[in-house]
Amino acid sequence: MEKKIAIYLRVSTLGQTTELQRAEIEAYLNARGWKDWCVYEDKLTGTTAQRPALIKLMSDAKSRKVDVVIIWKLDRLFRSLKDLVGILQGCFGLDGQLTGLKDAIDSTTETGRLLTH
Repeated sequence: MEKKIAIYLRVSTLGQTTELQRAEIEAYLNARGWKDWCVYEDKLTGTTAQRPALIKLMSDAKSRKVDVVIIWKLDRLFRSLKDLVGILQGCFGLDGQLTGLKDAIDSTTETGRLLTH
């Protein structure tokens, strides 16, 4: 069964762009042969949990429309360990997979799952 991939992009202000994040993530996905994904993008500070795309991503993950979340850097998705645990448990329980390209986190592998937990 093919994985349902979500890309989460975030910048802090409307004047910033997510182009670099998107390009690097798409190159990574193409290299792995993953061709179908959806993009969730926020242009808000990471200090607020009230990010529309994050809320939609969490809802889609809970309803199993998403299996794996790919982010450029961990701080694009959360700002604290508490946020990390809350988002991962809120999205997936213990079954979710998260990959952070710049932080070398890849819970799609056994070692990555161990490190994430």
